[in-house]
Amino acid sequence: MKLLIPAVVLFFALETAVADVYVEAKSKAKVTSESYAVSYFTNDAVNHVRLGKSFDNTYFEAGKMTNGVSTEAGYKFKNLGGTNFTLKGKVESTKLDGGQWKHGVETELRYTFN
Repeated sequence: MKLLIPAVVLFFALETAVADVYVEAKSKAKVTSESYAVSYFTNDAVNHVRLGKSFDNTYFEAGKMTNGVSTEAGYKFKNLGGTNFTLKGKVESTKLDGGQWKHGVETELRYTFN
């Protein structure tokens, strides 16, 4: 019985700590005059596996990619000011093995018709 209460407290503490933690895998391939499948299966694709954590309106991911590492942080706000607008954006950083960090920013504003 002495261990039951600390075990329950530890269980809920760990549950809170890992809540909204996820693993994401994605693949990017450039589409040229060759087909996507040819590009993908000839290792021209860049594959990512990231561990992420989401919060109320934001998230952060970091992990391994083909020949390097990558991170991403972003946000999403729905119904801005009680309207049908959604604003979302992200910053993505990649670094190939032995290379320099490259950064990109993406922002989207969407209006949804009811």
